[in-house]
Amino acid sequence: MSSPRQPTQRDREVGQQISRLRKAAGLTQEGLAGRLGVSQQQVGKYERGENRLSHTRVEEIHRLLTDAGGDVGFAEPPAVFRTTLSDAMKGEISQSITRIEDELRRLKQLLAVG
Repeated sequence: MSSPRQPTQRDREVGQQISRLRKAAGLTQEGLAGRLGVSQQQVGKYERGENRLSHTRVEEIHRLLTDAGGDVGFAEPPAVFRTTLSDAMKGEISQSITRIEDELRRLKQLLAVG
C-alpha cells in the first residue's frame, strides 16, 4: 500500500505566495474561500502548505487574487506560479499527446479492419 504524497517545501512556498497575494488583494481567508467554493479551513491548509494544490487550482487562485482588487502589483504571475504552471502544463501536454497518439493508433486499426 503506497502512502499519499506528502506536501513538499515547494507546496509550502506556493502556500506562502498565496497568502501574500491574498493579503495584497485585501481578502480574508474566508473571502478567498467563498470565491473558490471551499472552506476557510481549506484555504488555511493551502496557505500553510498542508494540502497539495493542482496546477488548475493554483491558476484559479492566482486569477482570483490578481483580479480581486484590480492589479496587485504584478505585471506577470509571480515566479512561484510561473514555474508551477509551466511544470504542470508540460505534464498535461505530454499526457495529451500520448492520448492522441493512442487514439490515432486505434483509429488506424479500425480502418484497417473495415
